[in-house]
Amino acid sequence: MNHYTGIGARATPAPILNIMTSAAAALARKGYILRSGHAEGADTAFEHGARDGGAGDTSEIYLPTARWRGSHSQLHAAAIEPQVWREAERIAALHHPARKKLSMRSIAWLALLACMVEMHRCPVSA
Repeated sequence: MNHYTGIGARATPAPILNIMTSAAAALARKGYILRSGHAEGADTAFEHGARDGGAGDTSEIYLPTARWRGSHSQLHAAAIEPQVWREAERIAALHHPARKKLSMRSIAWLALLACMVEMHRCPVSA
């Protein structure tokens, strides 16, 4: 199973959002699984494209909290297994040039990105 991470800026220009949506739809039709974060802008464009391409519920949408922005995704910080979350935080801090200046909230956001990019899949607690 192939995955890709669809993320980007919240203020992405509309023509670029259209390209992202089209690319995500094409990838979904080829069986690729989207990993994204449900933020406005680029993330949402990728989600719409994956859905339009027939991905159904296969997209992995990582959220900072349960039901963030109305999402039904179960992949949120509180549901990720604690040891996996600690590893995601470690990866996030390791790769940030100003990690000692980051707030805990910033590290949490970066840990979600680590789950999307660095890990096969962040296991969720049952």
